[in-house]
Amino acid sequence: MKVKILIDDEKYESIYKELYELGIEISDDAEYVLMSREQKKYLPVKNQDGERIMIDCADIIFIESYGHKIDVHTTDGVFSSQDRIYMLEEYLDSLHFTRISNSVIISKKHVKNIKPALSMKFIITMSDGTVIDVTRSYYASFKKFFFFFSDIDMAAMAKWILIILVVSIISAVIYMTVKYIKYKNHINKVLNGVEDTSKRISSPGESVMAVLIFLLILWNAINLTQISFMQNTINGLNSKIDELKRDTSIYMDDISTKLDDISSPIYDAELIVGDFNRDSLTVNLFFKVKLREFTDSTTLSLTFGTHDIELKKDGDCYTGTLEVGLFEECSDIPVVSIKNGEVTTLAEVHAFWCGPFWVDVLPNTAISRAPYEVKDKNGKLSFDSEIWLTKDSWNDGVNVTHVYFTKELNGVETSREEISPDELNDTKVIKLKESYDLKDGDVLSFYVITENDLGYSVKRLIWEYGNTNESIGHTVYDADGNVVFSD
Repeated sequence: MKVKILIDDEKYESIYKELYELGIEISDDAEYVLMSREQKKYLPVKNQDGERIMIDCADIIFIESYGHKIDVHTTDGVFSSQDRIYMLEEYLDSLHFTRISNSVIISKKHVKNIKPALSMKFIITMSDGTVIDVTRSYYASFKKFFFFFSDIDMAAMAKWILIILVVSIISAVIYMTVKYIKYKNHINKVLNGVEDTSKRISSPGESVMAVLIFLLILWNAINLTQISFMQNTINGLNSKIDELKRDTSIYMDDISTKLDDISSPIYDAELIVGDFNRDSLTVNLFFKVKLREFTDSTTLSLTFGTHDIELKKDGDCYTGTLEVGLFEECSDIPVVSIKNGEVTTLAEVHAFWCGPFWVDVLPNTAISRAPYEVKDKNGKLSFDSEIWLTKDSWNDGVNVTHVYFTKELNGVETSREEISPDELNDTKVIKLKESYDLKDGDVLSFYVITENDLGYSVKRLIWEYGNTNESIGHTVYDADGNVVFSD
């Protein structure tokens, strides 16, 4: 296992020594980075040249995952990350970042617009123009993140309340003094016959009563404001408690995984997804395993799904290759069997990507803007919006033949629009200006279908209304229309 250290020079030597004693290699090209809390304002990423750099978290607009690929969108461009989405979520400051779906984390600072949508959703426009959905499962946490008064300084609020009270009392005293002087002058003028007795001026008692009523109303308004702020603060604290419970669970899982890694006889492991064979529809995999301790007689074998692979010694590593089917995936954690004489040790390998491998091979089409101008009135669903489509996982080995934008009502296709693959070299804009008269239980779905010269088609759900169950995001069909994969 390799670790890169990003810690002040003052603590570097002691940390280096502790890690070295645990058998952890320190390297600048390591996939894992160890840093102090003060340095968490920076995130390690890779640029388009594959170089590892540090970016300021304040520049992050949003983070999006596609299977095992993570894109970090910033004000300076798009970078990639080797971490998992839940690891990035726990790493980033929860006061400034929140997760809005299983695959997206956003920055509060870069949210430009928020629009409520149907079926307990929000549509967010980011500072770079990207439009993203807040999914139903993250609806409540998103509301708490944005709409409770978490940043209110209660001491400052109390100071302003005190200032308002003091100013109000001084104003009331001045008001009563002026009224008393006017009343006294009026009495003197009446007694001297200067003014008519029919002229009516409020007595001091009436003025005092009016001032007391004003102060009472003001005091009640202040109390109601304080109660409202306190209730919102309590809601915010409850939200933070829920986050802490979730983060604690994530940290415990992560610590458990790291302890397993440290205690494992495997020092490092790597899986490289190689070339795709069009004739056999297979993908070549290359495995590399490095042990903490081994002898010349040590032998290794790997169980990867239903495959058993013998790993051969290659310098200080053990390597092996495997040819897997395009739609194959390893549902169980791969296990390495280490044999030293009569002693056999089994070790799990969490670092291996377990498929499905078609994600790296078959072209797909993604959505970068969802239809958010949606009105729902008495079952009448009206659109006046746009859908933006872009390329996703297109490669030179497989050619796109057709792309279709389709609509389905209750699983039955109602329309199909063909899109030229060349149009997706840039963003393809589809305008929606239509209405649907839906009944209870009706489900309206929008899909994009990408067909290729291998005879397969990838059907991807891009928007759905009316479904209360979990939806299938991807479905892959063969040339005969049979489903070969779905998730």
